[in-house]
Amino acid sequence: MRLNHAAMLLYSLITGKALSVTELLLDNRTLEFKQHKGNSLDLNVSYRRENTWLHHEPMLERELFRHIKNGNKTELMRTYVSFPEEKYGLLSKKSHLCSKKNLAVSSVTLATHAAIDGGLFRGIAYTLSGFHIQYIEELKDIDAVKDAEISGISLSDIATWLQFNDQSYFTKVFKKYTGTTPKQFRNNSGITL
Repeated sequence: MRLNHAAMLLYSLITGKALSVTELLLDNRTLEFKQHKGNSLDLNVSYRRENTWLHHEPMLERELFRHIKNGNKTELMRTYVSFPEEKYGLLSKKSHLCSKKNLAVSSVTLATHAAIDGGLFRGIAYTLSGFHIQYIEELKDIDAVKDAEISGISLSDIATWLQFNDQSYFTKVFKKYTGTTPKQFRNNSGITL
């Protein structure tokens, strides 16, 4: 504690600004986390556990899924971008890629439920979710998984995944159940199908 107070005093003398103990400790933890980030996953998990950085704030997650439920794509993306990546949970000790895939799969699952709560037809939601999870599982690098978490799916791919031989018949069936075409639904709701 004396060392912390000495550091705060030194900081104040050099910069002319006050620094609280909390700010000092958070800055040190952030710096230490960045130093540990490249080390083994066991050290990373241990460091996070020691500093209670195991998971993100639940309020951020709720905000994401509220935007999905309401079909507010702009706010969804704004909230997603503000999510601090260092606070994502670590869901695999084997590899960073497996961890990222696990996080993406759990996100798709939760987002599917939010989309259903927002009015997306359950059969379509679960089918698309299943195909998207299968797609994520086949990816070979972390950047591709990050892209899969936010890139949209073409309507023709959706039609194919749902076993429709042509997109126009898919559009007809979709309109029968939802009252709108898939393209109109996508544009009006902001949901990225």
